[in-house]
Amino acid sequence: MVWVRRPAAALLCLCLAVSALADEETFDVPGGEVQPIYRLEYSPNASVKCNLSISAANPSEQWGSTLSIILSETEDVLTRSDTLRFVQLMLSVDTDRDSHIYYLIVNIDGESHNYDFLRTGGEEPDAFVSLGFRDDGVFGYRARDGEDTFAQGYELEPRVQPKYATVVASGLAGTVVCGIGSLE
Repeated sequence: MVWVRRPAAALLCLCLAVSALADEETFDVPGGEVQPIYRLEYSPNASVKCNLSISAANPSEQWGSTLSIILSETEDVLTRSDTLRFVQLMLSVDTDRDSHIYYLIVNIDGESHNYDFLRTGGEEPDAFVSLGFRDDGVFGYRARDGEDTFAQGYELEPRVQPKYATVVASGLAGTVVCGIGSLE
């Protein structure tokens, strides 16, 4: 009989589930630019899940190196507007301090609130992020940096009813596999 640690088994299942949903995308986005990697139609009671492998961070003087999942009411979340409503999970790679910081960002009509919920040493180039929405107005988020560091939480934001999911990168190079999966 073989015993498997539960966290490792759960991560393996998540990796397999995401891998079956989408193709791996290679990206190399210069600092100061934002590039959509995936645009997905989205409906409630599902999560966008991404497995990421970072090969290089290329921040600009004004912008950091990030990968984000954005659940929004409008298709084009990259347009600056005071009427945007979205929830965003962002991984920020800090090359000066060699760390990864995971944020949840809620934007309602131009008013933005940021919460950092996980900080790691950043030695590990691989990460997993997930952001989902239940039709009762609850957003669930998860992040895993490597195999050992993990965080998750929930945010009640009934004023956002997402219809679109976008995954974007800025100042990063690497590979990512994203897809829509079930809520946990």
